[in-house]
Amino acid sequence: MKQRNAIILILALALLAGCGKKGPTKPERIKAYNKSGWSAVENGNFAAALQEFLDALELDDTHLEARLGAGWSIILLDDRDLQIAVDYLDSTVTASSQWQLDAWAGLATVALTDRRYAAADSFATLTLAGDNSYVFVYMETINWRDIQLIQGQARFGLGQYASSWLAVEPLTVDTPYANVSITDATTWVNGLTTYSYFEEILAIVITHLSELFRGT
Repeated sequence: MKQRNAIILILALALLAGCGKKGPTKPERIKAYNKSGWSAVENGNFAAALQEFLDALELDDTHLEARLGAGWSIILLDDRDLQIAVDYLDSTVTASSQWQLDAWAGLATVALTDRRYAAADSFATLTLAGDNSYVFVYMETINWRDIQLIQGQARFGLGQYASSWLAVEPLTVDTPYANVSITDATTWVNGLTTYSYFEEILAIVITHLSELFRGT
């Protein structure tokens, strides 16, 4: 009997000890996955980032930060179905979401890639209206210049050349096209070539800015 009581006591103590060493809660695990995901984004390891965010979403497929991270990881990988990125980002665009601007910026990027120019212009406009000095904190090369360029490209695609120039003109500072004027045809010059139509020089300006700011 004494031996039996001793065994029961040992088991009870082991149970109590186990109760005092709980593992991380689900919110803590999601937070850890997200932190690792953004760290991977900052280091340019987008495949690893995507996996971290997907691991977080396995625990809670409605988690806004994880959905934002997964969406942006897919965009940055540039070899996945962008509609999946749209599905993730769409869910983060809510009035109460702190990720709203980042989601709009991502949606603008996807829309431009898909040549949905009106949508790209709209999302870019929303981003800049929310913060005209916007910076994607986890990848600072994506910022207000990039968003204004998306806006300019989208408007060019829509044939709205004056509005396109309005978007990209602030980006021409310190470029060979800083003196271009929409109202002065003598400035529509690239090298030794002078163009008859403003949209021709505008296309060259946008191409130059794309190489400068977006690496395209």
